[in-house]
Amino acid sequence: KPLYDFQDGGFVYVFGKRYALKHVVDQRATVEEHGNCLDIHSYDFEKTLSQYLARKLYGYLQTRISYYLQHDFALSMPRIIVKPYRSRWGSCYYERQEVAFNCMLVHFDTRVIDSVIIHELCHFLVSNHSKTFYQEVYKRMPDYDYWHEQLRGAL
Repeated sequence: KPLYDFQDGGFVYVFGKRYALKHVVDQRATVEEHGNCLDIHSYDFEKTLSQYLARKLYGYLQTRISYYLQHDFALSMPRIIVKPYRSRWGSCYYERQEVAFNCMLVHFDTRVIDSVIIHELCHFLVSNHSKTFYQEVYKRMPDYDYWHEQLRGAL
């Protein structure tokens, strides 16, 4: 199913919830949430909405990574990057202490996002996709396969 239709009267999924979009042409460059509707106040509708979505995702990633580091990993907080990717949901740059996430993740249920977070954090422990790597993933998220499967075919 489509994850968004960026236009006045369109829609966007944010953390799995569908919001109607309303364009209010003015110079404020803000997004206001009203129930199941997002009012985009801006001359540049798509830019303002995209920045809002990136901030929402970044805030969620920061909170959840911090949680997982306190409860499931003996690691320090990596630098978090949100960016567009064409063919991946995340990347771990363990030598630079960075994790990068696809900005499209904002459209999915938070448990789907958590599956990507855990996947990338486990790369700080095991750099490849070996059996040992997946043992680390399943130890932290036993239903990883179910949630991660929700991403298949979405790029």
